[in-house]
Amino acid sequence: MRFVPLLLAGCLLLATASGVQAAPARASGAGVAVVACVSGNSHAAARQGCEPVPGAGFEGSQSSGLDGVVGLAATGGSLYAVGNRGSAVAQLAAAGHSLTFAACLTGDKFLDACTQIPGATSNAPEAPISQPTATALSPDGRFLYVVSGDFHGSVIARFARDPLSGALTYLDCLTGDEEAGPAGPGGCALVPTATREGYGSGLYEASGVAIAADGRHLYVTAAGDGSIASFARDPASGVLSFVECLSSNVKASGCAPATGGGRRPIFVGIATPLLSSDGRYLYAAAAEAETVGVFALGAGGQLRLASCLTRRDDARPCRPGSQPTGPVAALSHPGGLVASPDGRFLYASSTYGTLVTLRRDRGSGALTASSCVSSDRADARRCALTPATPKRSRGTHHAALLTGARTPLLRGRAEALVPVRTIDGILRFRRDPRSGALSYRGCASAQLILSGDRGPCASLPGATRTGPDSGFYKLTALLPASGGLVYAAASGDATVFLLRP
Repeated sequence: MRFVPLLLAGCLLLATASGVQAAPARASGAGVAVVACVSGNSHAAARQGCEPVPGAGFEGSQSSGLDGVVGLAATGGSLYAVGNRGSAVAQLAAAGHSLTFAACLTGDKFLDACTQIPGATSNAPEAPISQPTATALSPDGRFLYVVSGDFHGSVIARFARDPLSGALTYLDCLTGDEEAGPAGPGGCALVPTATREGYGSGLYEASGVAIAADGRHLYVTAAGDGSIASFARDPASGVLSFVECLSSNVKASGCAPATGGGRRPIFVGIATPLLSSDGRYLYAAAAEAETVGVFALGAGGQLRLASCLTRRDDARPCRPGSQPTGPVAALSHPGGLVASPDGRFLYASSTYGTLVTLRRDRGSGALTASSCVSSDRADARRCALTPATPKRSRGTHHAALLTGARTPLLRGRAEALVPVRTIDGILRFRRDPRSGALSYRGCASAQLILSGDRGPCASLPGATRTGPDSGFYKLTALLPASGGLVYAAASGDATVFLLRP
């Protein structure tokens, strides 16, 4: 796995976007520029000079395929953006320094801006795309998979991808919800563990998807069930066949149990599956259970709980046990996971305002918390701290710079970038390749209350007082692009950027 984050210097200043097909972007004093952008928010589009996509409206209008964009995937000159609020997947053409809208597909009959797929319904309940949460491309780039899990979804949709144009064609879907099965509006095939409404199927509230490097297996995390489901995959056709599921939900009777006799389920809120580069282990963070699980993978895609790490003392069999101290105590509400290029470290971000470095044993796959960064002054004895936010910004929707952190993006051996939804911006860290430790270097925010004369951050272009309509509102994801460029997605402003260091 390789990750190429955006280079920021000091507190990072982005130049304003120069349109969809930009001339060589003007570098700011920090050497960073917005190359191009597309937006489903007409106010943000005008402010940033973005291409407005079909159906673009004001913030929160839910009228375009980019509304609530939560996931990105890229290959062969195409970028795919999953729009949660629009129940859509949008195709963007990414060639050189341009980023343009190409098409979008939706499971919502009310979304006129996108082409409706078979099984679409009004507001998308039980449709093949229904408030999707994540997407993944097959290694050969011929198939795209979209999982839907918000509002109790339990669906995996399969799309064929044209290698030349990048166009998507809907093929079929699998579900753990009998009501979305063959007799339902979506017409999805049922997995053997399917239940009425999906709860306990092992796919309830599907939250993440990962595909093995050889393309022969696909794995789906399910936050509501505290489960991971494994599928065999035909690399030629892309067809999925259910193998098994592993769950900490006692109601998931069709899944193998992943419990250790503790007082609470150990994988509630599980998401963001991450495969080790050797294909032997799968890692996933469970926010509500405050654990990170290590799953050994069999040759046939079988799952086995190898170990788990937690800050709680009531989550047996997870380590370290009662009254954990040190960096592991900062593993609060872990969400995003990313691996270092050499596979020696994982980094777990927390929406509660911490980044924890996890040292990885490459033999057993086991994790140990070795260091942390936090925005919480109470963590001063165990973690390095980010700067405090100014008093005038307190009482707003964020509490500190790292609160709302999403999956980090690593660049080479020595840099890490973290998108943070609640500051509508990016934090930059230096990474020590030997120890894995992170040290704070700076931040950029689209909130003027954080980036004014006395704020700790530089201002992103188009910044507004509290972020909405800046284009960066609720910055959700970063993804490496070709030539050292970086894609960035902002769910609140329905905007996707192409950035250059």
